[in-house]
Amino acid sequence: MLGWRHFCLLPGVALLASPRLQAGLHACGSALSVAGLRRDASCSPAKFLMHVEILQELRADAAAPVDRKGAGAVALSGHQGEHQDSSFEVLVAVMLSAQTKDGVTYKTMQDLRAHGLSAQKIVDMPIERLTKLVGKVNYHRRKAVYMKKTSQLLLEKYSGSVPDQLCQLLELPGVGEKTALLYLQVAKGKVEGIAVDTHVHRIANALGWTGSPTKTAQQTRRQLEKRIPRRMWGMINPLVVGFGQELRENRSELLRKCLASSNPRLALQLLADCGMKVQREMEKAGLETQDYAG
Repeated sequence: MLGWRHFCLLPGVALLASPRLQAGLHACGSALSVAGLRRDASCSPAKFLMHVEILQELRADAAAPVDRKGAGAVALSGHQGEHQDSSFEVLVAVMLSAQTKDGVTYKTMQDLRAHGLSAQKIVDMPIERLTKLVGKVNYHRRKAVYMKKTSQLLLEKYSGSVPDQLCQLLELPGVGEKTALLYLQVAKGKVEGIAVDTHVHRIANALGWTGSPTKTAQQTRRQLEKRIPRRMWGMINPLVVGFGQELRENRSELLRKCLASSNPRLALQLLADCGMKVQREMEKAGLETQDYAG
């Protein structure tokens, strides 16, 4: 039986916003039944594409913290020369970012750079000093220990370089699936899977992308990778993480972007599906609510 993976095999993500797709969404729904494509009550393939299209519009300004101070921004801020390798810094940034706001990770990376940031520097640094340098990130003591152990292993097995194979990355202390996948995507441009953090886990379930509810990030990753074509995997994390951050931290501006989008009602409904009390938030922001009854 066919599913999302077949329906979504489009020649490039840009086609998600094409007028042809917009004009054909209703026809597409009936064509799905004829073609025998699987349609979950929670989210049909056509609805998934509509979600992605709206999310692309809402995220077009790249205004979320992850856009300015995420792992990719960390790499760019530290290495302006085209021949410089930021792989180790990206790995450290992604390790530190778990359960920590991007702004805190960004500032911590600047502090680490000021003291020298390489596998050898971390190994040589006293654990007390390293723990203090990363003291503002959550679980900083545990992360400092992981940084020391990982740096030592990189020196012993890879001459201080960071491997670019998923199985090798998962052998590093403190590096789980999400960290390894995100590192490969940011540092190496390799998409080996969908990096699922708390934002992706929560929003994918809220919007029905997982088909049936999932309880863990690993379950969410498996379901998403079954249902979404590989060529779209790389867009999911940055698209959804930034949206999740704005949903929590900048609701009034997100509402304004929804009202200015090509489909305001769908955009507002998407916010409601993700748990926002849309009418109440619109009133708080001084926005008109008569056109929205959600």
